[in-house]
Amino acid sequence: MMPQPTSSEQVTLLRVRDVNQYIKWRLEGDSGLTQIWITGEVQNCRLYQAKGHLYFTLTDGDAQLNCVVYANYLSSLDINIKNGMSIQALGSIKTFHKRGTYSFQVVFLRASGAGDQHQALAKLKETLRKEGRFDPERKIPLPRLPQRVAMITAPGSAAMWDFVTIIQAKAPMVSLCLIPAVMQGPHSSSSVMHGFLMAQKAQPFDLIVLLRGGGAAEDLASFNDADLVRFISDYASPVITAIGHEVDYTLCDFVADVRCETPTAAAQLIVEQYQTYITQLRHYHTQIDAQLQQQFRHYQLHLQSLHHTSQRQLHTLIEQSRTRLSQLGHRLGQANPLHKFDQGFSICSNPEGQALSSIDSVRISDTIQTQFQDGHITSTVTQIKKDAKWLAKK
Repeated sequence: MMPQPTSSEQVTLLRVRDVNQYIKWRLEGDSGLTQIWITGEVQNCRLYQAKGHLYFTLTDGDAQLNCVVYANYLSSLDINIKNGMSIQALGSIKTFHKRGTYSFQVVFLRASGAGDQHQALAKLKETLRKEGRFDPERKIPLPRLPQRVAMITAPGSAAMWDFVTIIQAKAPMVSLCLIPAVMQGPHSSSSVMHGFLMAQKAQPFDLIVLLRGGGAAEDLASFNDADLVRFISDYASPVITAIGHEVDYTLCDFVADVRCETPTAAAQLIVEQYQTYITQLRHYHTQIDAQLQQQFRHYQLHLQSLHHTSQRQLHTLIEQSRTRLSQLGHRLGQANPLHKFDQGFSICSNPEGQALSSIDSVRISDTIQTQFQDGHITSTVTQIKKDAKWLAKK
């Protein structure tokens, strides 16, 4: 156990400022760290546009040193510094005592060829290319509407939440499954491959998305691992990589079925597929609705026409029936015996009420009844005389 001071002992307390100042004095006062030449490989190179300063990391295997070339020195250099270059830099160690950090401030540099890491990566890339790993024919088309999506990423990372937030907001019908993996360091590539195997053993996923936020080149080195690259290249399900920022490219990106610039872009790609489908559905709905409205209007007009036609025909039929009925009524009225009374005619019948239509039906002394319009009389036949014209007709 560490010895604990007693209450009677005096403890010397140093402020953080004092410690940082002391470190600054020791480092910047060391002639062995002033105006020295350092060689290494450039990584994570970035230009600060606002002030024109250039920042990069000088690497040597797993050793790293943050470097800066201020604008006044950068403008005098005739070299275009890029990631992967091997350089020789002249400068001094400077400390930032407020933050307790240090960096190498470069005043001059020169190229010394391609760095070992850059050369190794280029050689591996060419080997994979010859194996056909980057051929378009190997790419698996993405499902039009992925419903089950596996995310291989660090749990709770910004990359995960960037992806999840957009999917849940704009495509909530997509089911997301998190498969945790180490996304940086020496065990990262094996952890990611284990994640792919877990996704393969689980219920079938429509799509696998490999997510990681941005970082320095050395932070993304595991995604250039040959075993991981070949594993993703041979994977049976479609894979999207969304590793780093827009400018970051790894070998995993070249063998993936689709490479997205960022996790946000990967989510947008899935959302756009659903939005395109929804837009098409709405278009079809509008077309079908318009066609149904048009057919409904057509049948409505047709029914209205049939209704008007049937009304006219019915009206005509009724008028014709009324005319015919009037004619029949007139004829019936003309045939009514009572109408004959108005013309001076009468009807004769025997006592049994049988109408006498011929003189042959009566004999002398027969009793007959004669019906007039306003009454009848009873008569006894005293004389029978047949009409001569009637006899002539017979």
